Parts: sequence; C-alpha cells; structure tokens
Amino acid sequence: MHIPDGYLGPQTYVPLFGASAAFWAVGLRKLKGQLSTKEVPYLSMAAAFSFLVMMFNVPIPGGTTGHAVGAAIIAILLGPWTAVVAVSVVLIIQAVVFGDGGITAIGADCFNMAVVMPFVSYWTYHAVKGGDDSRRRVYLASFLAGYVGIVASSVATGVEFGIQPMIASAPDGTPLYAPYPLSIALPAMAVGHLVFFGPIEGLITMLLAGYFMEGAPGRAAAPRPAEARAPHRWVWLGIGIMALLTPLGVILPRLFGGGAAWGEWGPEELERLVGYVPEGIRRLGEVWKAPLADYAFGEGSPVPETLSYLISGFIGLAVTVAAAYVLSRLILGGKKKGVRLGASFLDKGLHHIAKVVRTSYMQWETASRDGLLQGLDARVKVVSVASLLVIVSLKKDIAPELYIFAFVFVLAAASRLDLPSLYRRVFFFGLFFGFLIAFPSSLNIVREGEVVFHIISLKSSHDFWVYHIPKDIGITREGLRGVALLTMRVVDSVSLSLLLLYTTPFPEIIRALKVMRAPDTFLLVINLTYKYIFIFARTVEDMHLAMKSRQLGEIPDAEARRWIAGRMALIFKRTQLKCEELYAAMLSRGFSGEIRLHGFRPATARDWAAGAAMFAAGAIFLWM
Repeated sequence: MHIPDGYLGPQTYVPLFGASAAFWAVGLRKLKGQLSTKEVPYLSMAAAFSFLVMMFNVPIPGGTTGHAVGAAIIAILLGPWTAVVAVSVVLIIQAVVFGDGGITAIGADCFNMAVVMPFVSYWTYHAVKGGDDSRRRVYLASFLAGYVGIVASSVATGVEFGIQPMIASAPDGTPLYAPYPLSIALPAMAVGHLVFFGPIEGLITMLLAGYFMEGAPGRAAAPRPAEARAPHRWVWLGIGIMALLTPLGVILPRLFGGGAAWGEWGPEELERLVGYVPEGIRRLGEVWKAPLADYAFGEGSPVPETLSYLISGFIGLAVTVAAAYVLSRLILGGKKKGVRLGASFLDKGLHHIAKVVRTSYMQWETASRDGLLQGLDARVKVVSVASLLVIVSLKKDIAPELYIFAFVFVLAAASRLDLPSLYRRVFFFGLFFGFLIAFPSSLNIVREGEVVFHIISLKSSHDFWVYHIPKDIGITREGLRGVALLTMRVVDSVSLSLLLLYTTPFPEIIRALKVMRAPDTFLLVINLTYKYIFIFARTVEDMHLAMKSRQLGEIPDAEARRWIAGRMALIFKRTQLKCEELYAAMLSRGFSGEIRLHGFRPATARDWAAGAAMFAAGAIFLWM
C-alpha cells in the first residue's frame, strides 16, 4: 500500500497531506497530555515493530506481494493517537531513507495506514469486545480489528488510485497518473487484503493482544500500556529476532515468484503492463532518490541482496527507534525526568551540573557490565577504535560508512549499552557537526550538479547576475551525497569514540595509551582534566545544595544569577589551590614527570582473537 511518486496527482496528495497533518497535530497534542517518561519505550517499540513487520513481503497468487502494517495492535494497546504518530514516523522514514513510498505520497500513505487503519481497528475492537473481557472475546475482537482495519486501509488506497483517470488526463484521454480506473483499482486492492493480508494482520494482532493483555486480567479493554503487561527485554529481543529474519521478505517472493505489490510498479514494469508510462509518473517518479532505495546499496554493490536487506533492516530499526525516542522527548518537553515544570534558574543549573556527575558514574557502570567489549583488553579496544576512525575518514562512499554504522550498532548491543542514550548523543553530534554544517554545500550555488529539489526559480534575465548565480536554485544530487557522507563520518566517529568510553574505564584507556607510547604530558593533561571536571562538578553541586538547604522560599532568578557569579570566582580560586596541592602531593611521592604502570595484565587468547576479528572487519571496510 506504499504509493510511489507520480501515482497520485496534486489534486489528491495535497489534500491528503493536509488531512494527515491535522491528525499529526491533534495526535501530538493528545500524546503531550498522556505520555509519561516511563511510557517512552512504548512509542519506540511500537514504531520499531511497525517498521519491521512491513519488511516481510508475502507473495500471493497473481505474482504480487504485500505485507502487514501493525497499526491495529498499536491502536489497541496504546490508543489510536499513539498509532497515528508511531506509524507516521515509520512511513516517513521508509519514504525518505528507503524509497518505500513516494515523497509526494507521504500524506496519502500516512492517511491510509496511520489514520484510517488505527481508528477503524480501534473502533472495531471495542465494538466487538463490548463489556466482555473474556479471553475468547478479546481474541475475536483483536483478530477482527486487524482484519477490518487493513481492509479499510486498502479500500482507501484503491479509491485514491481509481479516481486519478477521472480527475487528471492528457488531451488524448490517457491518464496522467495512476492508469487504472476505479472498477479495476478498487477490487485489485481490496480482494488481496480481504483474502490474504487481512487474515495475516488479524492473526498478528490477535497473538500480540493476547500476550500483552495476559498481565492485565479484567482490564483487557484498556488502551493505556500501564494497564497491560509492560514490555521488557524479551519484547526487545523479539524485535531483534524479527530484524534478523527480515531477509525472508526477499527470499519468499524469490522462491514463490512474487513481484512488486499491486500499484507499486516502476516505470519500466508499468510500461510493460499498460503499454505506456503516464506523464505524471514519468515526471514525478524521479523526484527523490533515496540513499538506500529498495533497501539495497545500489547497482554494482558487491553485497548480496539478502544481506543488504538485512543491514537495511537494522539501519532502519535504529533510525526508527531513535526518531521515535527523540519525538517522545520533544513531546514530553518540560516534563523531563529530574526537572519539574516551572523550575527556577538555580534548579535547572543544579540539575544539569548533577548530570555531569551522573554521566561519569554511568560510564563507570557501563564499563563494568558483563558485555562483549567490557572484558577485552583496553589496548585491543584502543587500537581497534583508532584504526576504524582512520578508515572512516578515508572512505569516500556512503555504503562503507553505513556498514561501519551497523557494525558499531551490533557491538554496542552486544556490550549491553543503553542504545537510546548512546545514539541520542551520536545523532545530536551528527546533526549539528555534520548535517547542518555540510548542508549549504548541497545547493547548486555552491556545488554544481543535477538538481533534485528546486527551491526557487528566478525568472529575471537582467545583467546583475554578476556572480553567475543560477536562476533555478536547488539542491543537487552530488551535494546531497557529500552531505550524507560527512554526516555519516561524524556519526561513525562519535559512535566509535563513545563505544570505547562506555566499555572501558577511563584509567584503563590512559594505561593503554601509555603502552602505545603516547607522550606522558598528553596523558597527564587528559587524566587530570577528567578528574577536575568530576571534582568541581561535585563541588558546585554541593554548594548549590547547601545554599538551597538554608532557603525557606523560592530564590528570584536575578539573585540566583548573582550568587552563581560569586561562586564562580570562588571555584576558580579553589581550582588554583587544588592544582598546587595536587602537584605538591605528587612531588612528595617521587613524581619525576614520567608515568609508570604497574600490574598491567598480559593479553589473553580472547583478546588476540578479538583483535584479529577487529582487524579483519577493518580490512573489509577498507577494501570496500
């Protein structure tokens, strides 16, 4: 049901985009009043499940394929407005990153699968279940909710296809957009979902509803997740297993002869089917080139189709979870954990200073976990990360950068790191120090190339264009590739650095650098800087708490600022005294300017094997 670019005319996709935008606005406002911090993982889990379930293409008689959507179970468990937001996030990512659905058709796809389906499924579930909370009634209601919801979505899609010949045609009568009339498009879309994909969606919805509602006896009607079984690591493990099985979405159609889904044909296949390519499809079909079009790495890639589909699945899963998490944090706004609404300037300052301390503790905690990388020798990790950073800077193609991203993601997951927290920092740096810095270079006024997005067309032909600025200003394909490459370099570099920091105690990193002959002065500066940041963050936190403990009421912001300015001078003075005391203590213990190591354990067979595996992975990335 993913509608490609060019199948719908502006008379259809513009109003549908407006309708979807209205539902997005209401849905975000609803979630802002309902979503709490503890429910953030539900939104990410819902988006991840919907993304993965759509990758399982199932062949049906007639040579086409289709897939489930997952919107029904999200609507039942979390409510229809949560489903609107979660499934919309998935559909937008699929269109932008993977070319699964057109850019111009995002509004239509979201309306069909993220608006029509969730609400129809939700209403069907409650109409069938009524006040009966028995297991049999819940199973029946959830099955029919999934079945009816996806059929209603397919009917909406078929109507949108079918009205195109009636509202937009060339002077000779040929359709400009989708070529099949309503009498063909509607049955073609509806029958496949009535017979095949409706039962699949219903079965998935029934099984998952039964699992989640099992922990809430007598409350099966409740759409709020807090009243059903909470998702735990086994649910995320199930999502991970789904990601590993995504190649079935390629293997099954290949085994049973399934082609593209009905209404998702490319121009060549459409010309073979109907004898011509409508002008709208020819004109809009190339409006956007997705970086991972069709979940593959482009023509000429040495990676097999099934492997590229698997890697794309993990990349899409990571992007979807990150996007849903960031969106949920934006929805929460001032309700962030640890800061109350309307907190004063001093309270906010205290909160953020305390985060420095908590971050330091968190790094020690994650470095001591029983994960894949935590047990390895620090020298192996430092050398491996350094070599991968060099490879990241050398590669000039986006595909190897994506492979390195997937490789680091797997290592982070195997090391039991907090992936949302880790990749929140990674994508923050990628956005501000990669994408935003490089994006101006994508304009054709900076770098010449094929324009894929026209921003503005200047009709004037006067002679004042002394700098040869093109009259059509837009974004070039070559510029976008450069932006994507720089952004991925930043993302990969930051993720590798954080992977090392979160899996290795900081003193062990210093010891490893010492063994690798790093200058002692460099190591002393890094080590003392790290310790001073922690020490003085604790000092400032203690001063804040002491001052607040002596206050009976709220402190005005102006007074708080004056107090903080005065404390800054005191802290600088303490810094100087602390440095002098520390240096005197080092001299009294025989410090001569040289760092000496004691008790550094020799590398084990496991360390050597891990180093060899890292070297082999780096060689493969470099060869690519």
